[in-house]
Amino acid sequence: MDASSILLLGVAYKAGVEDCRHAPSFTIWEALADAGATVEYYDNHVPVIPHMREHLALYGHKSICLSKDIIIRY
Repeated sequence: MDASSILLLGVAYKAGVEDCRHAPSFTIWEALADAGATVEYYDNHVPVIPHMREHLALYGHKSICLSKDIIIRY
């Protein structure tokens, strides 16, 4: 995983909502980062990762702007 770039598409718990409490995407994100990957995300319903007790290290991360040029990087 070292030097891998991963883009998560959607982090909310359910499609079409901003509720991301208990979302499995954060556990996956942390596992990928622990393995050495650089992880970013896109979710138009979750522009900024809120404070969550279970995932403090992710607090404040911002959703990237999705474009063709961005997708090519992954």
